[in-house]
This record gives sequence, structure tokens and C-alpha cells, in this order.
Amino acid sequence: MKLENATQESLASQFKPDVATRDDVVNQFGPPDKKITAGSLEVWTYSYASSAYVMVAFAAVPTGAKKVANFYFDDKTGVLKKVELDTHRG
Repeated sequence: MKLENATQESLASQFKPDVATRDDVVNQFGPPDKKITAGSLEVWTYSYASSAYVMVAFAAVPTGAKKVANFYFDDKTGVLKKVELDTHRG
């Protein structure tokens, strides 16, 4: 699966909380774009963006999609606690 094709449901199905690990995620998506620590959690962020323009009444209107997936791991064990996907169009 590529992030561009992912949905919240597909990520939740593939990466089960309390089962999946950092290794499972990195094997699928490679190294994260960003890592932060928030309390006892390590958050990995992956981003995907596509862009295109549509001509409307002599103006170029941006279209496309941006997806950001956040994976929340237990900082000590590396076990996934939660996954969230945000999708934005336009």
C-alpha cells in the first residue's frame, strides 16, 4: 500500500493497535518524514501531496490532495497505539 492510496480504514486494518510495531510501519512506508516525542508516545508522520491545476474562467484553480498519516507508538516498546489519517483536497 502507498500512502496516496491509503484510507483511515485501510491503515487501521493493516496496522492494528497493540499489535503492529515501528518495524511494520517502516517496512511498508520507509523512514518517516518527521518523528516527535509527546510524553510516553513517539509520533511518526508521513506525508503525501499531489498537485494539479484546473482552468476555470481564465484562472488556474489548484486541485489535488494532501494526506498526512500519524502513527503513535509506545516510546519504550515500539508498539503501535493509534494511527490517524488526515486528507485535504484543493
